[in-house]
Amino acid sequence: MRVYGYSRISRDEDKENYDAIVTQNKMIEEYSITEIGYKVVKIFEDDNVSGYTFNRSGLNKLKALIEAGQVDILLMKDLSRLGRHNAKTLLFLEYLEEYNVRLILIHDNYDSSTDDDDIIGIKTWYNERYIKDISRKIKANLKMKQKEDGLITKVYFGYERDPNNKHKLVIDEEAASIVRKIFQLYIGGYGGRMIANILQDEGIPTPSKYQYNKTGKMITGSIAENWNGTHVMRIIKNDVYIGVLRCGKTERKKINGRTQRLEEELHIVHEDHHEPIISKEDFLLAQKILNSRLDNNVRGSSNGINLFIGFLKCGDCGGGFMKVNKKRSPPSYICTNNHHYGASFCSSHKIHEEQLKTIILDKLKLMKNYIENSVDKLDKEINSLVNLTVNYEQSIKQYNMKIKDKKEEIKNYSKQLAKGIISEDIATEVIEEANKELIRLESQLDEIIKIKESNSNMKKKAVKSLDIINDIIVSGDITRRNLEKLIKKITIKQLNKSSHGVKPVLNIDIEWEVFISAVYDIADAHIHQ
Repeated sequence: MRVYGYSRISRDEDKENYDAIVTQNKMIEEYSITEIGYKVVKIFEDDNVSGYTFNRSGLNKLKALIEAGQVDILLMKDLSRLGRHNAKTLLFLEYLEEYNVRLILIHDNYDSSTDDDDIIGIKTWYNERYIKDISRKIKANLKMKQKEDGLITKVYFGYERDPNNKHKLVIDEEAASIVRKIFQLYIGGYGGRMIANILQDEGIPTPSKYQYNKTGKMITGSIAENWNGTHVMRIIKNDVYIGVLRCGKTERKKINGRTQRLEEELHIVHEDHHEPIISKEDFLLAQKILNSRLDNNVRGSSNGINLFIGFLKCGDCGGGFMKVNKKRSPPSYICTNNHHYGASFCSSHKIHEEQLKTIILDKLKLMKNYIENSVDKLDKEINSLVNLTVNYEQSIKQYNMKIKDKKEEIKNYSKQLAKGIISEDIATEVIEEANKELIRLESQLDEIIKIKESNSNMKKKAVKSLDIINDIIVSGDITRRNLEKLIKKITIKQLNKSSHGVKPVLNIDIEWEVFISAVYDIADAHIHQ
């Protein structure tokens, strides 16, 4: 008789009843000699492997022998060693029967050659229930830890664990300098692929290579030797760099099933969890750039993104613009549709890069001049603009009182109904009407609070924009970073038909970002009075 054994242990599943592999093996060897009278040929093992999966190294080797017809008897401690997945365990038992393998489960007092199989179905069901119960407990415990203080399961590039507190992240300054460089390049106009090329050319190690060089350990299954755009964009999108820890970003619907990413609103978020590497202002600017590039299908060139690409729109055909570089001619931009389909579709709307810069700088100078000459007047205009004369606190107090009174009114109607003072029909009607009024009041209160918060920030943003304007004028140049901060869109429309000898007249309309548009509108209105 060719007798084989199988032993398995999972430290997650078997904490309460832990039988080491060596203990199971000894039990199988003794049983084979004393009860069957044959020495076991070999015992296959799977150490610390879940019973919910049947793709196991030791089990697969055993199956190869079974299918070769070399196994007569298979010994195990109990059925849970074979598996804890009900359906798969039952299928494996049928598999053993198909190959005429006699199964003996020592602790279960089961021998497939003599015993009824009815009890086996109950045992496989119980074993699966057991592992699912453990899985639920582990998930609940993990979720609790994530909610309480945040659970650091991964150390992100740019950080390391505090040597005195493994639950705390501290900045790894060497890696953090690389993260800062990536954000600076991206805000400065370079795309993910070009940034990856720059980092590669400078010999800067990838996150996985850096970690391996520093600790000798791999953070993933392999080490990336070369930077790529995915590495860069993963860093750009990650709010861990502004001090945010996100937990519960993934889940498994089934034990050992596929890991699925959850929507952001389902994440457990801890703000100000650790020291930021990137300012919130730069992070938000990077996200704005990212979304803008996706919306406008902007791609980088070998020199980074051209200064005005992504901002320019044709006011006649709705298309974008492309940059034209010709020898002995200054850089200029033309309508993309004109380039692709010719003048019959749309005119070129050609405009020089320096001309666009001059237009923007001139408008900013007008604002600066007005501001310098009318500081008090501007402050008064901004105050008026944001409705600071409205007593928001008083309005909020009044609405809270009205809501409180309305809730008391509804409660009184319910009391009158209970005492029989009013009929059920009347009570239903008046309570329904009162509830509608309550919903309306609560909605109005929410709107007032939102307006208050929005307006209280508006002046701060407007005043801050003055510093930005001044810095640009002093430098005398427009950078991509400036454009991302200042401008949403520049629409170029041709006001006359092109013909020989007639120079096209272009109208340039600049749509400013919200925080600067208020200052520009005030200044522009007074300049043209």
